[in-house]
Amino acid sequence: FFRGQEIMRYNSAMTALSFVNTYSSRVQVKWIASAFVSNETEHYDIEGGYAIDQLDNQQGSGSFGQSVGTLGLGYFINHARNDLYFSVINFAHQGWRKGRAPGSKLTWGAKYQIENITDVFKEWKYSDSAAFGLVPNAFNNDSLFVSQYISSKTNILNNRLSGFLQNQNTISDSFNLKLIYGARINYSSLNSQTVVSPRIQMFFEPNKRYNLRHYYVDSMQKKNIIVKAAFGYYYQPPFYREMRKFDGTVNTNLKAQRSIHYVSGAEWEFKSFGRPFKFSSEAYYKKLDYMVPYLLDNIRIRYYGDNTSTGYATGFDTRVNGEFIKGLESWFTFSFLKTDEKIKYVNAGKEEVETGFLRRPTDRRVSAAIMFRDELPGHESYRMNLSLFFGSGLPYYLGGAARYNEGITIPAYKRVDIGFSKVFVDNETDGTKSRINSQKRKRKIQHFSVNLEVFNLLQINNVVSYIWVKDFQNNVYGVPNYLTGRRLNLRFILRFN
Repeated sequence: FFRGQEIMRYNSAMTALSFVNTYSSRVQVKWIASAFVSNETEHYDIEGGYAIDQLDNQQGSGSFGQSVGTLGLGYFINHARNDLYFSVINFAHQGWRKGRAPGSKLTWGAKYQIENITDVFKEWKYSDSAAFGLVPNAFNNDSLFVSQYISSKTNILNNRLSGFLQNQNTISDSFNLKLIYGARINYSSLNSQTVVSPRIQMFFEPNKRYNLRHYYVDSMQKKNIIVKAAFGYYYQPPFYREMRKFDGTVNTNLKAQRSIHYVSGAEWEFKSFGRPFKFSSEAYYKKLDYMVPYLLDNIRIRYYGDNTSTGYATGFDTRVNGEFIKGLESWFTFSFLKTDEKIKYVNAGKEEVETGFLRRPTDRRVSAAIMFRDELPGHESYRMNLSLFFGSGLPYYLGGAARYNEGITIPAYKRVDIGFSKVFVDNETDGTKSRINSQKRKRKIQHFSVNLEVFNLLQINNVVSYIWVKDFQNNVYGVPNYLTGRRLNLRFILRFN
């Protein structure tokens, strides 16, 4: 049973001014000034109660699965008054210069960023089942023990300097062999850290020269394949939320998280049924260190505020897209991911220990999706699109010290969406005849359609998080929170030239 109110407001605004100067067809520079402000408010008072019952688990019993007695009652209040304000001001310069060799290009940039952050973070939680939270001998017995209390105020001013330099060379035009290499540099005044990120990419078309020779003879052409590979260092300098710990204290010495990437892949363009298709695949391995552990608290990300995690991420992504129905593109994707980490922490004996490999909160092993478009033969202005999504279960952790042990697994994510549309005007393609007789209006309206979409068609209850409740023996149970059920969406699309 619940009652109370949540007020979640996120107001943001952004503005930018840029000046572009093109000296010639080979050189261009840009000057940019921009600002971004955001005010985030999380105010809530949620009161809840629950009963824990003993169920009849005797097969064949007339009351099988029903309650045969109440073991205990529980009660809790969650309270928060959190207000976060930040402003980000940027001054940047970018430019590029084309080389004399075909396909060569030098790109550079520099940016100065000012961050001003003000945070008021105040939360407390109270839970009880038999008046144990009352303070003995308190006046009128109106004082309570709360299970968690956090109150902090923070103001941070940070200056960042960053820049990049990148060069692109075409080593062999006959095979479209391109090499892109460069580096980024970042400096933060808050933790006085400077990081340099070198990276390199390579693209190669092994059959390009042969296919150009036999351009007009399809039967003699080889597969149109692009092979690519990349290596690089990627640093993620911390913003404010990564610095804030569970108790509200802020670690301003937090260092940038690092990922070392090894990526390889290929793209294959081909024709089937006389229509174009494309298959792409990419495999990767990422070494992760200086990571900041985190977990999901309901749907909020809560960081531990220290660089105490190391790990890895590896997997592959595949995609096939093309015109299964002539003029309408559909696609299929399949991905595999495995990402684990080891976390160092201080245990109850005040000793620093390291966990074994634990699944990271993003460790969704298998993901697949299909999006198929079709139209009514003879009446092509009536169209349909069907989408199917599947994602295997994600790990979910109770919180606090429980992050250092294997958590439970959220059930697999499954969803089916379907949509229907009627196109009345489509002057952007040749496939649909206009239903509007006025020639004057036809010249102005490029596209007009009506779309009816049904999200989560099968009304599947997908779990997004858990509410944790305890019994009198301190056993913890997870009560699932579900994502949105079936929804209807009606859209009108009108585009003018």
